[in-house]
Amino acid sequence: EEKLEQQKQREIDEMNNRIQKEVEISLTSIDYKNIIMSNISLDKNLYFKDADDFLSFVDSFNFTSKRLTEKNISKIVNGFILFADKISADLITKSSFLSFQANILASIPYIKDFVLLKSLSKLFDVYCIDNENLWGALELQIISRLSFFSADELIGCLTHFSNQNEGTNKFYDHLEIRFEELFEIYTMSQLTDILVGYFNKKMGTKIFISKILNKIIKKFQDSTVMPEKSDLIKICLTVKEVSKDYESIKQDIMDSIEYKILDNKEFLDFNSSCYFAKGFGLEYGSKELFDVFDSSTFSSNISLNQSNIIIYLEGFLFTYRIKNQHIPKLLSQIEVCLNSIPLGLLSKIVKSLYVIEQEKSDLIKKIEHRIIFEMKCNPELIKKEELFEITFNYSLCRLGSREFYKILEFTLSNRLDELSMETYLFERLIDTFEKSGLCSASFLKQLKILSV
Repeated sequence: EEKLEQQKQREIDEMNNRIQKEVEISLTSIDYKNIIMSNISLDKNLYFKDADDFLSFVDSFNFTSKRLTEKNISKIVNGFILFADKISADLITKSSFLSFQANILASIPYIKDFVLLKSLSKLFDVYCIDNENLWGALELQIISRLSFFSADELIGCLTHFSNQNEGTNKFYDHLEIRFEELFEIYTMSQLTDILVGYFNKKMGTKIFISKILNKIIKKFQDSTVMPEKSDLIKICLTVKEVSKDYESIKQDIMDSIEYKILDNKEFLDFNSSCYFAKGFGLEYGSKELFDVFDSSTFSSNISLNQSNIIIYLEGFLFTYRIKNQHIPKLLSQIEVCLNSIPLGLLSKIVKSLYVIEQEKSDLIKKIEHRIIFEMKCNPELIKKEELFEITFNYSLCRLGSREFYKILEFTLSNRLDELSMETYLFERLIDTFEKSGLCSASFLKQLKILSV
């Protein structure tokens, strides 16, 4: 028994060491599409002392004269990845970077180094390259050399393509076949990344997804395996959104995650407790589990601010699992951060307060005033996704004033051409107004005409 305890402690220490070694990039000026807790690891660059040294190297090339060698492509690609947090958004819009992309496009069909192909997918992901020709050429070359890739390299390609919503059905089908061939060698981290990658892109056959989920369950059943906290979080956040076709498997996985958490409470902190709470939501997780999450968040006297209030809201208020004694303090903290919270989330706060029977709170009126102000003064700055979310949430809870719904209708009417491009959400918008009656008959008719 003592040996088992020592082994367990070693596994916990090893996990903590790995977490400490994770590298997180702060891309303040680059719109990198993050996956929760998924960090891009960066290797030490052997060629450049610093970002200035790298940029001088890049400036020495005339990208329009001839194709780069694989060696030079590799140097430049790795440099752009390594110094991503130090390269300004201005630089990547300059002609030199665009010329580099054109050179890469011409070079991809000749690249034989599969490690470099994976690095290119990482580069395109980190810099959010919106060029279907580049992604398409890279996809074809990866497919042509699929048998040469290791499991980690394939998973890296999957992650970067799915992060940016790139890749054709053919690409994911080919990867699925290759993953099937390598199924017996996957670790929990690899299985997690495969699941997240296919989920992000809404790809994968039912048989394949079932196999992934069952493999994850088997890993949980292995008492010698202590999954990394980041993997547990990613599985938790993803599994609950997976189709109801896998409901019994989902329950087994969530129960396994709960068991691991309760058995290793010491690895929880504020952020991870909020992410786990969001993943378990209202449907999963015992009272005992949420008491543990609570002890690492509000009950630990951590103050909420602009940097952490949103993840707390997502974990506890939006899942309706917040304890009643914390509600007054949370409402006062929301009021302090009111001007920094996105409008869509503010409308979700209103809906959540309605669900937990706090609709008489003064905060609801203050949120309405903030949203009205933005619709009147800065309507063009409100994202279309936020307009949909505001409409859906306020139509459900019906807590807006007459003035609110009139201004919302006017704001929507000025953005109809843009909103109607989102077919599914636009149809849902029509259905919402038909059921709620919270718009004029003429506006509803206008919506229906545009949906034809």
